[in-house]
Amino acid sequence: MKNFFEHNSIFTYIIGGSVAAFIMAMLRSGGFTRKNLRIRLSEAFMCSMLSSALTIIALHHFDVTEYVALPISIFCGFLGTDFIKSILVGWIEYKNIKIKKDGKDENK
Repeated sequence: MKNFFEHNSIFTYIIGGSVAAFIMAMLRSGGFTRKNLRIRLSEAFMCSMLSSALTIIALHHFDVTEYVALPISIFCGFLGTDFIKSILVGWIEYKNIKIKKDGKDENK
């Protein structure tokens, strides 16, 4: 088993980052909010899945080393899905407003 993890270090960092993001999301949601356990678990699982996807993207598309991928996952778990969702919604709304102001609305 040890030999498997030595030869597949990227897999190890993806799994380790997912577990670390899950733990961080559980700790964050328990300390800052008073949500029930089902909501906390679902948010922690979503953070875990999101962090593994971000780790894979960072490793393959941005040529980030494996050692930087783990802190990315932990930071994703710290931010939480609510914060990441609000950032993405704000960015999408900003892009829509910019398109409408420029007069390049492609929906019409």
